[in-house]
Amino acid sequence: MVALSTLVTKNQYGMQQKQGFFVELGAADGEFQSNTLFLEREQGWTGLLIEANPDSYVKLLAKNRKAFKINAAISVTKHTTKLIFMPSGYKGARGHIGQEGEGTDKGLTMDALPLHSILQALNVTMIDFFSLDVEGYELKVLKTLSWDRIKIRVLCVETKFVPEGKSGVISYMQSLGYQHLGNHHNDNWFGWPELLNETRKEKV
Repeated sequence: MVALSTLVTKNQYGMQQKQGFFVELGAADGEFQSNTLFLEREQGWTGLLIEANPDSYVKLLAKNRKAFKINAAISVTKHTTKLIFMPSGYKGARGHIGQEGEGTDKGLTMDALPLHSILQALNVTMIDFFSLDVEGYELKVLKTLSWDRIKIRVLCVETKFVPEGKSGVISYMQSLGYQHLGNHHNDNWFGWPELLNETRKEKV
């Protein structure tokens, strides 16, 4: 699998289309190692940027990104919960989100919202590109989505720190009907076959 910018250049999986919609969960400062900045600036896409780390979110606001921006932790259940956010390193997504009461001497208690609730509030039912990087909680977040209410064309999921490993994420996504498109470094890519096929037909 190649980098996102190459997918756009080669016009694969509909990534070269104009005015697509993305979601980046673990957006950090919105620029450094961003998986969606290229789509916004070069392809005219809009979308949703979610970052839990308050410090990174302040930097994100200064980047003049056009997408919706939310400073929120994402619940690993289908309900709003309170979690402990443990910032670490430069990138906000590398902060640790644990159960309430874990690391309370250093962590920040935050309300954690279900991702499906945020998408529903924005009336989002179709995502062209979903970037998920929450340092080990990726599979848990994926399992909270209401897959019968939303379709995602292409997903990029970091699997390096997922306890179930890359195979666990691949197995779950394939059980939903998604195709494993390959991997690039620690990211694994998935696509919804019907949408990928429609994209190819549109380009013929």
